[in-house]
Amino acid sequence: MNDRTGAIESAAGNSNFAVNSALSFGYRWFDPERWGHWSFDVDFFGSYMGVGVSGFGVSGAENLGFLGMRGRVGYRVWYDRLEPFIGMIGGGVLANTESGGVDHGAVWGYWFSPTGGVRYYIPNTRWSISLDGFFRFIGGINGLSGPGVTINETPHAGLGGRWLYEPVGIVALGYRF
Repeated sequence: MNDRTGAIESAAGNSNFAVNSALSFGYRWFDPERWGHWSFDVDFFGSYMGVGVSGFGVSGAENLGFLGMRGRVGYRVWYDRLEPFIGMIGGGVLANTESGGVDHGAVWGYWFSPTGGVRYYIPNTRWSISLDGFFRFIGGINGLSGPGVTINETPHAGLGGRWLYEPVGIVALGYRF
């Protein structure tokens, strides 16, 4: 919303680059005698995403910090070395934006995502490599403001609301204790 004119204006921009890093720590259950090839895991998930944005003749940045919980179900195949998995993840997000040298402040929101991927267990070691993909839906980020402009999205986002969303792919190195 433009505070000078009172008009609601749609905003658009192009992401020039994005950096996404993640760290997770949790527990994985795998008991072949009890559940066969099935595995289950729960973990705490933290992630940071920094994006450079250009639009309206100015440049800016978006910084988002994600913290949440993830649960997954996997099924081991190929000598129990390859494990496709699916799950859900979600939690809180802290967002901060800047454009044209103006810091718009920081606000809290929420996010959730379906997730899926595949994990490969390196033989005779405790290490694994995985490819994890998810599609983050980010909501509830309201109140980012600067001189003459307030950036809001619908508090109860949904089909008629305004979700911020991003596809994410992560290559992860894992270690089992």
